[in-house]
Amino acid sequence: MPASSSFPPPDWRPALMLGVVDCADMANQKVCSDFGITGYPTLKFFRAFSKKPDDGIRLYHHGDDIRSLRESIITSLERHEVAWPPACPPLEPISAAELYGYFQTNNVTYLALIFEKEDSFLGREVAMDMLQFENVAVRRVLKSNAELVKSFNITSFPSGFLLTSNGSCHLIPV
Repeated sequence: MPASSSFPPPDWRPALMLGVVDCADMANQKVCSDFGITGYPTLKFFRAFSKKPDDGIRLYHHGDDIRSLRESIITSLERHEVAWPPACPPLEPISAAELYGYFQTNNVTYLALIFEKEDSFLGREVAMDMLQFENVAVRRVLKSNAELVKSFNITSFPSGFLLTSNGSCHLIPV
């Protein structure tokens, strides 16, 4: 793509790649036209395995800051209906049943649990931010999961715990 640059939000590669095209540059007019970009700024989201420019979905987000953009991207990822992007970590909350057998079914040394309110994006953002690290998984626990909240004695949200495959558990500052 002429005069474009590719960059991810910090550490979100390989699950997500972003591209930027300057449509004011005459060399990029065809690309912008092919992708249906008619104004500035235009954000398009392409699900994993997209094949054509028409596959892009216009991404609307509220606000003009990085946080709102990150939240819009995560929301779009969560709406992925066909095949989950292979390099994308699970963004849905963990259940008590899944947690209790986690280290037997997943090849990681560390599991960070982010306890958060239902409308929070913190756990999902941390999961994406931690993609660069091997042997570390991040999962969300919602405030409504009374069993896990009680089990870890959580009284404030957000909170975090780091579990290790050897059975240790440590409170982490959030």
